[in-house]
Amino acid sequence: MPRITLMNGNQLVCFPKKELNTSYESDCLMLDATGQYLSFGKKRKHKIRPHEQPMQDALFQSKAFFLYKNREQIFRDSRMFLASVPVKNELAYIGTNGFRFPVLGAYLEWWERNKELLTADKDGVPALIFQFAGSPLSGVNICHAVYEDGNTKQVSVAMFNKVWQSFYYINHRYAGAVQQCDSYTLSKVLVLLKESNNRYKQ
Repeated sequence: MPRITLMNGNQLVCFPKKELNTSYESDCLMLDATGQYLSFGKKRKHKIRPHEQPMQDALFQSKAFFLYKNREQIFRDSRMFLASVPVKNELAYIGTNGFRFPVLGAYLEWWERNKELLTADKDGVPALIFQFAGSPLSGVNICHAVYEDGNTKQVSVAMFNKVWQSFYYINHRYAGAVQQCDSYTLSKVLVLLKESNNRYKQ
């Protein structure tokens, strides 16, 4: 059985999808080939824009703190860990290359290992950065944070390069597994966690 090795060194057994993908995308960082995110001379082809919040990612945002608090259980189940997160991250000149397969477990590891950058706003109020967009050259960025009550706020983060580089390093480790192995939906993960918490309280 295939396995993934987490940042803490633990290994999780994965379950191959019933219908395996015949092609595999490495999802490495590279310059955008479409020209949408490139700028030539003084004329910028693509402007950094605020994240639009489609309905499908509202669940992740509203339950982000609950998921973070239950991360140890998620770290023990590959199908929870590899649940896809429908949030779009992007960089100028690069676009979404390197960020096309975000998974729940990687977000949790990212928050856990970068607490000083990602788990509080500038006033020290608990908040989780869940989306980023910006320039790897200038560091100008537009990110979004979610608070414990589920409200979100547009923010600009310091040390932007460390923010996106740390996310890429962690999430890229699982780009192959999420394409080839079975995973739960976020909705399923939340149901399983709530059932587990209720059993624990009894």
